[in-house]
Amino acid sequence: MNRVILDEKIGITYNASSKARDDAAYFVSSYVGKDGGKYHVLGSNDKSHIKSKWGKIYVGIKALLKLFFSLKDDDVVFAQSSLKIIRKLDFIRRLKKSRSILLIHDLDALRDSYEDDDSINREIEVLNRQDVVIVHNESMKQELRQRGCKINLVSLQIFDYYTNAPIVNRRFDTRRIEVCFAGNLSPRKTGFLYRLDENDMKIKFNIYGRKEKELKKLCYCGCYEPERLPEVLQGQFGLIWEGNDYSYNETEHPYIMFNNPHKASLYIVSCLPIIVWEKAAIAEYVKRENIGITISNLDEIEERLFTITVCEYDGFLENIKRVRSDLLKGKHLHDAIAEAETFLMQTAT
Repeated sequence: MNRVILDEKIGITYNASSKARDDAAYFVSSYVGKDGGKYHVLGSNDKSHIKSKWGKIYVGIKALLKLFFSLKDDDVVFAQSSLKIIRKLDFIRRLKKSRSILLIHDLDALRDSYEDDDSINREIEVLNRQDVVIVHNESMKQELRQRGCKINLVSLQIFDYYTNAPIVNRRFDTRRIEVCFAGNLSPRKTGFLYRLDENDMKIKFNIYGRKEKELKKLCYCGCYEPERLPEVLQGQFGLIWEGNDYSYNETEHPYIMFNNPHKASLYIVSCLPIIVWEKAAIAEYVKRENIGITISNLDEIEERLFTITVCEYDGFLENIKRVRSDLLKGKHLHDAIAEAETFLMQTAT
């Protein structure tokens, strides 16, 4: 069988969307199957240099046509596009009798319309037409099973992250605790930052991203491309949080209980122990690997950080260096692809 990657380049952005896809394509292309086969890019859907809507449509159609004329029976297509593109890909696969491995980056309905069963059912229908779907973690797998997803599901655990940035040797000093936050700085997405900005705190917050509103007390440190961030992030911890509130309401923010934030991978390769909500899906990984702390709300962040000892912090760093090595090699995605191919072989026999 031939192994191909439907690659979708969406251009340079100052958030995780393009970085996560580019890294996944890079790591999949370096994977070698048990039969010695490798994945190669075919039908690249490169929209990074296209600005017009019709130009993007043309590039997408051209990529799908190339895929149509290149695929053969029993070929395997690795895809990580939006489900709109996947629907078109499904039509081609059925005609060509090829098989699919789909990596989920985001499930829009599960994120934006958690109570809308019709929207989620439409996404589940697309997933059920795949051969294997790589999901973020066990929590997402269980949620999709409960929603009616019946096909083979593989848990990624955490997103791998490609960078050449060197290891940063960080030190913990309770006299000067610094926490960094990198990501979307829109008041609609991260309104909690602007509430923090009104308070007097004993810890310093270093903020990175595209600024939409002035900060008064938090330290704004600039906006950088994802490739540069691991070299420039300053602090002793990396915070994963979103929304307007200091605490999470599970009914208002259900997605964080299934989603793997790419931000977690960024902090790991930046050698930053993680601070995250205790019920977030990624919290299980943080606790299991002992690479940070979990909190119930932001009101307790100061008290919790001042109880950490230098020995405990150094332990976080040692564990992060071990985990970091796996992320840089693409181990999680390689393991997921190997498991996915095992499913494909079982169904072929």
